[in-house]
Amino acid sequence: MSEAAVEVVEEKEDRIKIIRDCTIAPRGEFVVVLIDKDVDELTVGGIIIPESSLQNRKTVIAVVKAVGPGRYDYNNWDDEKKEYRRIPVECKVGDRVLCAAFIGYPVVINGVEHALIKHNDIMGNYSEVVEMMTVDEVRKLDLMTNDRIRVL
Repeated sequence: MSEAAVEVVEEKEDRIKIIRDCTIAPRGEFVVVLIDKDVDELTVGGIIIPESSLQNRKTVIAVVKAVGPGRYDYNNWDDEKKEYRRIPVECKVGDRVLCAAFIGYPVVINGVEHALIKHNDIMGNYSEVVEMMTVDEVRKLDLMTNDRIRVL
C-alpha cells in the first residue's frame, strides 16, 4: 500500500485510527475528475512549460473517476418507482474529457487532488490516436506546423 493512501486521523496510547482507500460516490449530476497534468506541459518544439504559465490555461483534459446517478427530471414522474425519473450523466468512468480549468470543487482522495464538477461543465470527450512508429517513419510524415507528436 502506498503512503498516500493512508491518512492518520487520531493517535491514542497503543491504537492509531487511520483512513485508507478513500472513495467518493458523487450524487446527482456531479462527476469526480482527475486533471491530466501531463497533457500541456510540452510545446510543439518540446520545450517544457513552467507550472506558473499553465495556470493561465482556459481548458484542461481530465479523466473521469466517478459518476453520479444523474439529476432528477421534475417534469417526468415514474408511477412504478413512485419518484421522478433521472436524466443520466453522459460520461462514464475512464472517459477523458475536456472541461474548463477553474471549475468545480477541489477534493483530495487518497492524497491526490481531484475536482468535483457538474456534468454540464464537461465540454466534450477527448481522444487521441496513439501509434508506435520508428523515428524514420515519423520523419516521412507530412506534418503541419500545429501537429504535435508526444514521445512515450
